[in-house]
Amino acid sequence: MDLWLARHGEAVPESTDPVRPLSADGIKSVTAVADAVAGKMGRLDCVASSGKARALQTARIFCAAAGFPADLIEETGALFPDATPEMFFAFLEERKGKENFLCVGHLPSIERIASSLLSAVDPVKILFGAGTVCRIRLDSVRRGAGELILLQ
Repeated sequence: MDLWLARHGEAVPESTDPVRPLSADGIKSVTAVADAVAGKMGRLDCVASSGKARALQTARIFCAAAGFPADLIEETGALFPDATPEMFFAFLEERKGKENFLCVGHLPSIERIASSLLSAVDPVKILFGAGTVCRIRLDSVRRGAGELILLQ
């Protein structure tokens, strides 16, 4: 399984808009990253996102670049900021048989998910700036089962 984990792009401050959609710079930078990796993604089987506006917007931008129908994005609490790796693993297990996933989430959970997939014991520090995406190849959904293929 190829798992693409992305952090949402830069959002407007909560004081400007409590919903916190992507800022103009956030849209621009996520579009650039999505365009850069779209050819490497292949055909996506599943796209998931937290239900927060900034994550959904980021997922839609990646979908447009990869040719995946945005109306098929699955919203899940397993990608919320406070989600645990175990919640995410359960989400993936429910979708067995799919081989190419894109999942868009938030800090700190997206870093914890990546770390747990790459190491069963000691945390692996991967910094997810706004709009960062990584590709992890998995042979199974469990701690330490992943191999980091790309970080952009």
